[in-house]
Amino acid sequence: MATATRTPVAAFHSALVAFLRNGTSCNFWNSDHPTNALNGRLYTQQEWQDRGEPYSNDAIGGTLVQEGDFCQAMNYGWPDGKWDFHTKFTEFVASHGYFCEMGYHWSFHFYEA
Repeated sequence: MATATRTPVAAFHSALVAFLRNGTSCNFWNSDHPTNALNGRLYTQQEWQDRGEPYSNDAIGGTLVQEGDFCQAMNYGWPDGKWDFHTKFTEFVASHGYFCEMGYHWSFHFYEA
C-alpha cells in the first residue's frame, strides 16, 4: 500500500474529530468542541510536550486521549470483541499519512508514516 501524503496537522485533527463523530456506528466524540469531548482530548504535539509527559513527545500528528467506548474499541474490540472499528480507524489514519501508536491504554499518538 502506498503511503498517503501527510495531511497538515490542523486538517488531520478536524478530520479525525469528524471521523470519531460520524465514521462509526458509535459516536466516539460526544462534543461540538474541536479538541475536547466528555471522554477525550486531542492535543497538538506542542500541547502534549507542554504537559510534561515522558513519552511520545515526537508524535508530529499529536495525541488523542480517549477513555470510555473508544478505549474499549481500540483495546478489546467494538462491539463485543470485533476488530472492524480498529481496522477502520487504522486505515483512516493511514489515509492521512500517519500511523497510530498506542501509548498508555488510553493514549494514541500519531506519527508520520
